Amino acid sequence: MRILFRNGRVHDGERFVGICDVQIEDDMVAQVNNLEAVTAGEAVDEVIDASDCVVVPGFVDVHNHAQPEQLDHNDAFNLITQGVTSCIIGNCGNSGVYDVAHSFSLQMDHLEKMQLAVNVGSLVGHNTIRQMVMPNPERVATADEIDKMQSLVEEALERGAFGLSSGLMYSPGMFADDAELIALLSATGRRQRIYTTHMRDEGDRLLESVAESLYISRRGQVRLQISHHKAVGKQNWGKTAQTIELIDERRNDQEVNLDFYPYTATSTVLRIIVPAEIVQRIRSDYSQLDFDQNDEDNIEKTGLQNLCLNGWNDVVITSSKVTESIGKSIGSMVGETSGYRIVVELLKKDPNTRAVFLNVASEEDLCRVSARPYAMVGSDGYVYRANSKEITHPRSYGAFSKVLHDYVTGKSLFSLEEFIRRVTYLPTETFRIKGRGLIRKGFFADLVVFKPGEVQDRADYECPFIASTGMRHVMVNGSFVLKDGIPTNKFPGRVIT
Repeated sequence: MRILFRNGRVHDGERFVGICDVQIEDDMVAQVNNLEAVTAGEAVDEVIDASDCVVVPGFVDVHNHAQPEQLDHNDAFNLITQGVTSCIIGNCGNSGVYDVAHSFSLQMDHLEKMQLAVNVGSLVGHNTIRQMVMPNPERVATADEIDKMQSLVEEALERGAFGLSSGLMYSPGMFADDAELIALLSATGRRQRIYTTHMRDEGDRLLESVAESLYISRRGQVRLQISHHKAVGKQNWGKTAQTIELIDERRNDQEVNLDFYPYTATSTVLRIIVPAEIVQRIRSDYSQLDFDQNDEDNIEKTGLQNLCLNGWNDVVITSSKVTESIGKSIGSMVGETSGYRIVVELLKKDPNTRAVFLNVASEEDLCRVSARPYAMVGSDGYVYRANSKEITHPRSYGAFSKVLHDYVTGKSLFSLEEFIRRVTYLPTETFRIKGRGLIRKGFFADLVVFKPGEVQDRADYECPFIASTGMRHVMVNGSFVLKDGIPTNKFPGRVIT
């Protein structure tokens, strides 16, 4: 199949190169003719008029949480309507494998048999590895357990994992010490792979968490990606000025990058509310979680809900087996009881209950982080089919479009040219994704065509499943997944390693 994109303003991933014709043959870019049209007699199967539009490489979502079993025959409607053609899963320490019988290799084999709408690459999760090795992971690992974890990390990297991810705010990663992390990062660094981290704390101990990430990654001699960088809790707003200074200084002699999403609310599992000492006490078995007045007193004073401007009223359930709680805030369910008691009741019934934590970050911090030339966009979301009405964080449907509409077009924090570089070439260079991120001869044909002023995010906290608008054409490996703004329901995506 030979397709010609004619007269578009082409950005090759690094910069705008002019008004060009881009010719696709099968799944590859065949030629880019700067300021020249393909001769009239040359046979092509289809010509796409890209006049008044930009033609750019496909966007890369470097921080996605889709589980492998969710991706088969999933049209990735929420991603393709934002121009995303590739995503990295396995973030925040969770790569979806929980026992040795289902190794990372078997997971990759399973992925490669799936019908994928977009390209998918995976990290291997530290929390996942810990749960595979340690019968009781709510403690410091032994030397023998660290050796076993190293072996599993090496196997995953050999099989195609892009690197190691950690979720040090979550159990059981929160119990890992520096010796364990440095050992695993050394194994990662030896293979020139990346370390991505959801740090231990993004609130009161934000500076210490950044310092720890910089320290262990340097000791492990590994590239560092700080995930969804922000400062949560009003008392911590403004601290990104100091974290950026630390990162900028380290970048003089180490590769350090970050990603962000453009929302002042975060979303995660509700059990993040439960402190480490309680998690350790119940051995992560939330059926054993019972209400304790002393626990409540401590949580009401120092709990994570205090990072929200309106406390429990800003903690809103987005998914749970307790379906009557979905869409409600903890505060609205309190009645005659308390916020923590509601949390206990929900987690006993469904430890995987998720919530949005509203009003935790400041727009000023988001703008400061997003303005750095090494800041990529990561949705921190999931992959959804068309017509899904699942309650989620709007970032799944709007992160890339919102950055383009608000930060580029609206606030002019950085240029369109710079935005495109940071969602195409920079991610592929950072994660060492081969053959993508650039419109060059011999590269895979992942392309997006749009008129910048037309792109708009539509998802909000009340209707988080509304797709972005404005993308005209999205191509994955030479096949359209979005054409004239309409999904094609094709599955040309591939596993990338």
